[in-house]
Amino acid sequence: MLNHRNNPQNNTIKRGKRTTLFLLLTLVSLVALIGLVYLFPPDFKLVIGNWSLVILYVFLPLLFLFLFSLIAYVFKSKVHAGLIASFTILYLIFRLNNLTHPFFLMMLLLLLLSLEFLVSHKR
Repeated sequence: MLNHRNNPQNNTIKRGKRTTLFLLLTLVSLVALIGLVYLFPPDFKLVIGNWSLVILYVFLPLLFLFLFSLIAYVFKSKVHAGLIASFTILYLIFRLNNLTHPFFLMMLLLLLLSLEFLVSHKR
C-alpha cells in the first residue's frame, strides 16, 4: 500500500513515555529531602574517620534528583528536566557564594535559553 501524506499513522508525534520510575524517584528523593532538612542542621558535618562531609553536599544532589525526576515525569522530557534542575542548582550555588547581583541571574537565564535553543534545534 502506498503511504499517503494525510495518513494519520504518518502524522503521529513521537513522545516520551511517562514512566513510573520517575514518579518513584520523585517520592524517594522527596522523602530523603524532607528527612535531611528536618533531622540535620545546615552546618552539620558527617565525620567518617578522617573524612568529613558537609550536609549541603548531600542536599544539592538530592534536590537535583527530586527536581529532575519530578519535571521529567510531568513534562515527559529528560532534556528539559535536566536543564531546569541544573538551572535551579546553579542559581542556589550562586546564592551560596554571594553572587546575588541580577546580572548573574540574567547570565544564567541566557545560558539556559541558549542550551534550550541548541537542544530544540537538533530535534
